[in-house]
Amino acid sequence: MRFKAKEKGSLGDRKYSIVQCPFTGKEAVILSTYQPDVGIIHSRSTDRRGNAQTWGTYVGFKSKIQLERRKIVVSAGEIMDDGVVTHDPDGTVVPAFKVCAVVEEPWSAHPEAMCGHYDNDLAFRIFYEHSTHLQIG
Repeated sequence: MRFKAKEKGSLGDRKYSIVQCPFTGKEAVILSTYQPDVGIIHSRSTDRRGNAQTWGTYVGFKSKIQLERRKIVVSAGEIMDDGVVTHDPDGTVVPAFKVCAVVEEPWSAHPEAMCGHYDNDLAFRIFYEHSTHLQIG
């Protein structure tokens, strides 16, 4: 692959480059990755320092994306005592040193499920889906 020396555009200098695709031989545009400074993640529970825990299948994907951020805001269904969270360290998906703020917000995953607390609210989701398609006037 051969990069052109410098490209300018609405994203600024060196935000993209034009390269030759190794598979097709055509020119292709490549962009640098988008890396925001702050991310927000919802967890089942956290301690006051921000060690956030989640159970169930949610653990993998979203928490790994958020860990790439410089700082994380944790929204949690409940804030627990430090001893409860450190007693089960395997459930911790976000370590406290990455967290800049903790917000306690019960039912904040609604209408999605929160493992160990509540299930999906399918009735609400159906209502919401139908209400967004209504036309007024």
